[in-house]
Amino acid sequence: MTVFSRRGGRKALQLGSTPCRLNGVPFPKRSAEGMQRNLVSSSNVLSIGYDEASQTLEVEFQSSGIYQYYNVPQHIYEQLMAAPSKGQFLNAYITKGYPYSRVG
Repeated sequence: MTVFSRRGGRKALQLGSTPCRLNGVPFPKRSAEGMQRNLVSSSNVLSIGYDEASQTLEVEFQSSGIYQYYNVPQHIYEQLMAAPSKGQFLNAYITKGYPYSRVG
């Protein structure tokens, strides 16, 4: 199977790889905990998900794994998703301001 990478190139889908697009359309991913993450356009972040009930933000980084940030209000998540630079927003408002754990 061939998928399109985030950078527009084509690559073969391999078991365990992180496909970014199917027929050119981003598709959601699920964490082990079942949280749905959506792919984002970022040089540092692959995907972001949010669970409103628990106020948990889940971020998959390009090279450092998957992290969950706790007690993140929905308006912060919405601002993150609207930010032109997801990495800068995370560094400025989330990574040092909310408790977190590495989950993957």
